[in-house]
Amino acid sequence: MFLTQKTEYSIVKIDMSREVLDFSAFVFSTVLIAILGRIDMSFNLKATIEKRNFIFSKKGYIPWQPEFEKFGTKYNNSIQAPDNLLSGIIADFYEIENADFAEKSLLTIPDGCTDFMFAFDGHKLRSYISTGVKENKKFFFGDIKTLFGVRFMPGSTYHIFKDPIKDMVHHPVYLDSVLKNVNDLSDKFLECQTFQDRTSLLSDFILSNLCWEDSKCEIITNLTNLIFHKRGNIRIEEMSSQLGYSTRYIQDVCNEYIGMPPKEFCQTVRMQYALILEQKNPQASLETIASFAGYADVSHMNREFKKYMFCRMSDIRQDKVNKYEKKAEQIIFSRN
Repeated sequence: MFLTQKTEYSIVKIDMSREVLDFSAFVFSTVLIAILGRIDMSFNLKATIEKRNFIFSKKGYIPWQPEFEKFGTKYNNSIQAPDNLLSGIIADFYEIENADFAEKSLLTIPDGCTDFMFAFDGHKLRSYISTGVKENKKFFFGDIKTLFGVRFMPGSTYHIFKDPIKDMVHHPVYLDSVLKNVNDLSDKFLECQTFQDRTSLLSDFILSNLCWEDSKCEIITNLTNLIFHKRGNIRIEEMSSQLGYSTRYIQDVCNEYIGMPPKEFCQTVRMQYALILEQKNPQASLETIASFAGYADVSHMNREFKKYMFCRMSDIRQDKVNKYEKKAEQIIFSRN
């Protein structure tokens, strides 16, 4: 019913033993460098980058899909506030309109998140569960008018359904194959007039479907929070020591409920952090970005970026990501 093939990925052995400095230290260092005349501090900041950067600066995690923002002429986004009831479960809501879905695919980068995606063609609504990709993929929806999404924090779908998501990686499934009352949700969704209406509807739906919390829920939360706090710069042995679980069990939990091994997930979190640093500080040197993201050097950063995004950080800085889009496999969202 859905396509792409699963691929086994080799893991690059890296040294993640040293801690990354707080972002406040990064800001101080870039100001100091600017005073010395080495970089230009006149940054062009976007609101969405500011919000994401703030969350990372507090050692949290907020995923970013930059091509989503560029795909259509209209893009809506709502990042969950810290005091929201769904904070820690939902990362954000988003909506893409006025895009050429019929001819083009939506480039998606690794973020460790699982999304509920609602594709509306003007007559019929189709809803999917799509897990985070392990490397750049191209999502193809066909001739639709609007794509609305709910992006869950890594591992947090366990709050909604207990099924493992590992078999959904690169294989999106229909939402109603996992959750009940989806038909009723779809009817209400079609009645909504605005992005805010749809966001409120999905918030209420998710709150009403929250499952009981058990010991595994606590393990997933503690594990992901630890990785976020370290911005991905932590070894599985340290996770085991701090959490009190075996490395094998941590491997299993990550694979089952995040959809990738812990080392790949850590590398994904670090890559996302580096992307935000670069966008927030476009005049900072790549050496500075690599250092404060936790890479050994620029070569190390480029190796991991090429592994997941098929391009180097310098290509991203020069807005040449689409040059490498042809390397990404396409995932077709079924319309049957």
